[in-house]
Amino acid sequence: MVVTALTRLSDGRTLAVGSRATDAGAQPVVLLGDHRGEHWVPVPVRAGAASSARIELFGVAVAGGEAHVAGTVADADAAPGAAVWALPLPSNSGS
Repeated sequence: MVVTALTRLSDGRTLAVGSRATDAGAQPVVLLGDHRGEHWVPVPVRAGAASSARIELFGVAVAGGEAHVAGTVADADAAPGAAVWALPLPSNSGS
């Protein structure tokens, strides 16, 4: 995984955004870490794109309990296009 953006949430957790290389091309990765950075859980990205799409994430902003990640989507038939996804974040269960 290549981390391209990090942000600290108001509750002390960390959100890491990036992409990982696969045989099908780049795929998005969003990880939410506890306030110590010891435990990380994946946050799903519902791209609304074909499963064969290559998705790379480059930026993140957080507002109102939602993360907004920015990146690009491309498939075999099209050049990359800009995209933004809103990701509801799991609640902080005291970690």
